[in-house]
Amino acid sequence: MHCRIGTPIANMIMVTASYAKFNVQQSQSDDSNTVLQVTEKLSISTPMAIMSYLTSKSPVQLFGKEKAQVLQWISYSLNDAQNGSLNWVVNGDPRQGKTVLKMLDAYLKTRTYLAGERISLADISMAMSLIPMYQYVLDEKNRNYFMNATRWFNTCVNQSNFLTVLGNVKLCQEPIKPKKK
Repeated sequence: MHCRIGTPIANMIMVTASYAKFNVQQSQSDDSNTVLQVTEKLSISTPMAIMSYLTSKSPVQLFGKEKAQVLQWISYSLNDAQNGSLNWVVNGDPRQGKTVLKMLDAYLKTRTYLAGERISLADISMAMSLIPMYQYVLDEKNRNYFMNATRWFNTCVNQSNFLTVLGNVKLCQEPIKPKKK
């Protein structure tokens, strides 16, 4: 896979590959596109398509029973959640990130996972989209405002397939300050 190694998108694909028992080798790319080269003639180049392809080869059902709901969460994670997360970390603007966390916190009040009773692509994509916030700006005080979302996030990143890709995720102790332009 040609990607920017260590980015939320690369990590969500690698975690999906770990669940799917699919050996994916990464090579660093300065291009913002992530491309999975399956064969000489087949390449796949969007995160949702790559995760869908890997899941189709998986012994584990990562779409769960509600595929449409999972796809909805993936779309939300790749757009609103990732934008909110990175905007907070890079630009110091927490508004969209906090909106995402408030919505997740309310939704997860009575749920363990986003779509169904087991981890799915919805959880993988959302957790990886939010990881910059949890690592760089959501210190313990801020995490306490989003207890359900934080419980869910910790549940996800402590699954063996996440740990295989990410190692132990260190949560923010002191929020970073964005660089002044």
